[in-house]
Amino acid sequence: MLGRLKGGATKVGKALSVHEPLIPAELAGPYREALARLQATGPTMPAREVHGVLAAQLGRDWPRRFRAFDDRPAAAASVGQVHRAV
Repeated sequence: MLGRLKGGATKVGKALSVHEPLIPAELAGPYREALARLQATGPTMPAREVHGVLAAQLGRDWPRRFRAFDDRPAAAASVGQVHRAV
């Protein structure tokens, strides 16, 4: 749930995952896998939303600025997403 909320909620989840060894094992156990996933990656934005952000920031002709643009994210975090482009 924290990963889907993005932003601050994901940051809280990542902070919990870093400090997970401080949480009693009986409480942390059920959440260990979810916290580890939260530390490794963030939720991704659909390509349609990415295109909308790029259009708002770079103008409607943003695709012409790139020779190639991969709609699949190379990486994602709580407040950002990376795409490969040329």
